[in-house]
Formats: sequence, structure tokens, C-alpha cells
Amino acid sequence: MVERGYASESPLKHLRPLNEELDRRRIRRAGTIEELLRLLKIATNGPKRFGLTGYERQLFYRLCVESGLRKKELRTLRKSAFDFENCTVTVETAYSKHRRKDVLPLKPDLAVELRTYLANRLPKAKVFSVTDKTSYMIKADLLDAGIEYIDDNGKVLDLHALRHTFITNLGTESSRIAQSLARHRSSTMTDRYTHIRLHDERAAIERLPDLSLPDNRQRNAATGTDNRVVDAADTTPKDLTPQLTPIAYSGCNQSAANVNPRPADSKEAQNCKHSQSSKLGTESSELSVGVADKSETRPAGLEPATFGFEVLAYEHKSFV
Repeated sequence: MVERGYASESPLKHLRPLNEELDRRRIRRAGTIEELLRLLKIATNGPKRFGLTGYERQLFYRLCVESGLRKKELRTLRKSAFDFENCTVTVETAYSKHRRKDVLPLKPDLAVELRTYLANRLPKAKVFSVTDKTSYMIKADLLDAGIEYIDDNGKVLDLHALRHTFITNLGTESSRIAQSLARHRSSTMTDRYTHIRLHDERAAIERLPDLSLPDNRQRNAATGTDNRVVDAADTTPKDLTPQLTPIAYSGCNQSAANVNPRPADSKEAQNCKHSQSSKLGTESSELSVGVADKSETRPAGLEPATFGFEVLAYEHKSFV
């Protein structure tokens, strides 16, 4: 009335919607694959109910769960709505919930079965001559199949729950595709129709990448810095072991590896004794020192040490 100018403001604008979670009359659930197969088998072999034979009810349930058609749309379908060449079914604007023409894809095997079933029908003939008591029809078939109409959690598996099952089974598709096939205007509504089941969560976990390593790969793990692979038993890479090269001053101008042995009674040999092997550690280090003779002739530019002796200098090849 406000939009058409019949009223200046709505007298109902102060009303707020109630919390539907506090008074939900029917909470639906999605049927499992085992339940669906059992329902279709029992319906096929069952008696005629509510205007449909057992085989017709099987097609009715299957078309609902494989296309997502609503109850009213199923009841008003005619043979002309099917395009068996392109495997599609069309819902006319007059029967669509959103008042628009919808063209939905069909599974090829279902299209073949429907084509055989409707072979002798006229184009304007109804596909299913079913009454409006479809809730009682599926409840009777569920009872024959030994499937609970209301489970232990209070959730219902009725005819509209087959639409929930259709949308739930589209869970592996993208949200845009699922929303389009469900013919929802918002993804929020599609999410409400999508039910998360235990085997869905387990399948998602199983799709995670495998991070387990074989035993031989555990023994040869990468360092993580330069992608080097080392033996797990050797915690110190060989190239990280300090290598010391002795540099001798004051009469020891050659490295320790190239020093020629001198007579034991040589004065210079006694003053330039040093260890050719070094011990490295976190708590102690041992370096051999030699006490310089003040009277010894030194190379030009070198002055005697302040402390009265000179220590053999070592250089690490990684830092000088």
C-alpha cells in the first residue's frame, strides 16, 4: 500500500519477525544413498497408491531427488516439458515458485527411462496423475522400506526432504552451480538446504594431502635452509665443521701442515712449538702457543708482543 501510494506509512513496521528456531514445526534431513536405493526398490515393487503404480512412484521420487523439482512442479509436469534430445525439463512460469521459466538438466539414464515411460502419451498429458496427498504417499513407502520418517534427532524425511537431498548431493560442486540448479536467489538459502553429514566430513579429511613420510625419507630429511639432505644420524653437516689454518708469525711463517721438522735441539723449534690439531667446543678451546725469543730476528714491520709472548694466529676459512 505504501509503494502504490495508498498509505503514507505501514502500520506493521513496528513488528519484528519471531525467531524461527524457537518454533520450527518440521526440520528436514537429507536421505542417505542407502535409504534412497531402498525406497526406490520398495516403491517399484509396491502396490498402487494415491493414483500411482509402484513404478510410477519410483520415477516420481527419482525425478525429485535428481532434479530438485518441487512438489507442485512435479504434479503439473506434462510430456511437452521434456526435451529428450537435450536431456532437459522445463518448468513453465505459471508453475514456478519465482514466476519464471526454468530449464533444468536431466541425467541421461533418467531421461531415457522417462522417454520410454511417456512414449504413448500425448504432448499435453500429465506425467504423473498424483493427488495432493504426496506426504502420505511417501510416508507409506518409507514404512514399507523400514526407513524412519522421523529419526532420533527429530528430523523428517518427507517429499520436500528429497529436494534437500538433491542440493546436499551437489556439495562437491561450486556454490554458484548449486545455487543455479536449486534455483535460489541467494546462496544463503542454498546453504540452508545443504546438510553436512558424517561421511562428507570424513571424505573431506581423506582429501587432505598425505604428509606421511616413508622410513627412508625420514632418515634423510632436508635441512630446510638450502634444501640439503643429510643423514639423520649426523646432526652436523660436514661443511659446517670449522677448519682452522695455522698462520705462524715471528719465525713460523709457514702453515703447520707445511712446516719442515727441525732438530729437537734447535732453539727456534723449541720457541715455535704448537699443536697442529685444534679442539673446538662450546666450553673450552685449546690453542698451542709459543713463547717468542726476544733476541730472535723478526721480519721487518713486526714488533714484539706487548705481553712478552706471541700467540699463533688461526683463521677460519668462513670468516677471516
